[in-house]
Amino acid sequence: MEELKKGGSYSVCLSSVACRESFPQNSPTDFVNTLPVPIRQEEADERLFLRLKMAGVCAFLPTKPPVVIRVHISELEPQREGLGYTQVAGTLSFPPSERFADSFGVHFFRDPPTLPLRVVELSKLHIRLTDEFNQKITLAGGPPTLVWVEITKMQGRETFTVSCVSQQPDSFPANTLTNFYTPLPQEVALKDYEVALQYVVYPLALQENLLAWIRVNGKLYTYNLSKFKTFRELGDQVNKDMQHATGRRLEFRRKQLFFGRNTDRWRFYNDHFIKKMPYKKPGHTGFASKRIKAPVTLSFSYTFAAASGLKGYEAGEKTLAPYEELWVGAPPGGEGAPLNVEAPIVLVECDIIKPNVLAGRNGQLLHCVPGLPNISKEEQVRLYEPPNQVFHPVSDKPFTRIGIRFTNEKGELRHFYSPNKEKDTTVISLLFRKIKKE
Repeated sequence: MEELKKGGSYSVCLSSVACRESFPQNSPTDFVNTLPVPIRQEEADERLFLRLKMAGVCAFLPTKPPVVIRVHISELEPQREGLGYTQVAGTLSFPPSERFADSFGVHFFRDPPTLPLRVVELSKLHIRLTDEFNQKITLAGGPPTLVWVEITKMQGRETFTVSCVSQQPDSFPANTLTNFYTPLPQEVALKDYEVALQYVVYPLALQENLLAWIRVNGKLYTYNLSKFKTFRELGDQVNKDMQHATGRRLEFRRKQLFFGRNTDRWRFYNDHFIKKMPYKKPGHTGFASKRIKAPVTLSFSYTFAAASGLKGYEAGEKTLAPYEELWVGAPPGGEGAPLNVEAPIVLVECDIIKPNVLAGRNGQLLHCVPGLPNISKEEQVRLYEPPNQVFHPVSDKPFTRIGIRFTNEKGELRHFYSPNKEKDTTVISLLFRKIKKE
């Protein structure tokens, strides 16, 4: 370990419960570990680098769970990001993707970048866990936090990462989940650089054709369309949920015409319901009925609107007075037709790369992210890491911001709708490196 040779490496597991005698202030989200033996950098043309290989955290949900968890490691060369200069080594989804126990989850970094260390001697590392905005988080008690890193020595080659975050209320308030800009601390010129997608962190709302939701008086009902063969099956499940929504008889059913014939037109009907009130009389105990009439507020996702033929969903919430109805419309293909649940392929475009040929047009395609049909109710976000990193040359012009767009194969901007607009965030991590000269 003392004689770490060029190209050599060793791994070390850092824990939030280790080194308690030296660092009693350690916590699951902020802790320091000393290395068994200090590492020294002696030759001028060699540098120390660090790779983040695995992170395991407590899976207990705190009161306000983060969308993602970012792992900060001290002594890294500060990474250039739209949110300033940070020492982020990696990002993991929360809850973590793999569970070893009900209270502990891990994330393996398949192809982590090799991040330069800024020291000539390394004796300890400081680990911090934050949310996507680099704000402090608190995890409930449970197993210790584990961070597994690899330290290596090799000749330096300038690489750095930039995180593009869709939530930029001060700089770009018009940003959306799929069309956003990230400001840079200063103007940069990266003429001799190339860029690749390192990973994407996105809320499940991005599963445009798979995840549908209805909100009734603030209560959210979510439906995975891949589990329903026809709209009839989806309608039956929605009807069961609506019958019990906040205790009201909110019916979701087809319109019946004369002579008992049905149509494929569906509606939400805010019927009154009867509540039984207990009463007592001398020698008797019984219940009296009371009619309850109250308005109901509904809102729908784009996915549900597309699957059911609902029109005007962009208008936002709709309030139904007692006995008022809302026509949904005719489901595409009728109630017995299969639902369109094909997982969408999402193209990620970036405005700082040189234009490339994309489907017969000049585009700035960064990567193609496949749709993921298997959605778990416990998941809040998805973290996608490309199996292979494809690098693209960066534009010669200096820039002060980075623009990201999610489009379909025709170049049309995708519009994703989320029930948590103020919280949901898309994070794109870009990896930059100098172009090798032949």
